[in-house]
Amino acid sequence: MVICYNICVKKVAARLLQPCRAGRIRPGAPQMGVKATLGNLNFNKQRMEAYRQNFSRMSPIVRLFGMELSFDEKTGSAIVDLPYNPHLDHSQGGIHGGVYATLLDTAGWFTAAIAHDTDCWVATSELSFHLLRHARRTALRAVGRLLKAGKRQNVCEMYLYDAEGNLVAHGTGTFIILPHLSFISGKRRSDSEP
Repeated sequence: MVICYNICVKKVAARLLQPCRAGRIRPGAPQMGVKATLGNLNFNKQRMEAYRQNFSRMSPIVRLFGMELSFDEKTGSAIVDLPYNPHLDHSQGGIHGGVYATLLDTAGWFTAAIAHDTDCWVATSELSFHLLRHARRTALRAVGRLLKAGKRQNVCEMYLYDAEGNLVAHGTGTFIILPHLSFISGKRRSDSEP
């Protein structure tokens, strides 16, 4: 049993260390472009700016935490920055894991929302994340990356870094598109509106 396990682990490790085939994106490489899997998406820069401006106005948790939103205009990735806030620490002095989850969800949410041609609301339907290392007394940055854009849902991958650029958490999320709701106005859209 142990011999079989060791052989299987070695085979899996060897496969993970092989270079990627053309057109495939290795999960640990957020710096790679998304064009290989997403085709030719055009991201609306005006809507990015409108989302950024409305970010803190629309969400009380954003103001409470002190988050800031920006976008990578080439890839459509949402970037959520959080300056260090000692009120978000747990009893041992590190930043609480719930803060990690909130930042990852927010980066995925805005990455999913900006991938559509019109202003819409998205709802997180699934969120999974791994806490990879603790962060203590540091600013955090969450970066979303669109893995698959669909008509009804988008799938995103999110990375959370500390101020030194260390990866502290990784997540994936599925976000359902609600085209009848607007993020910018915060209201339900009528059928006649674009």
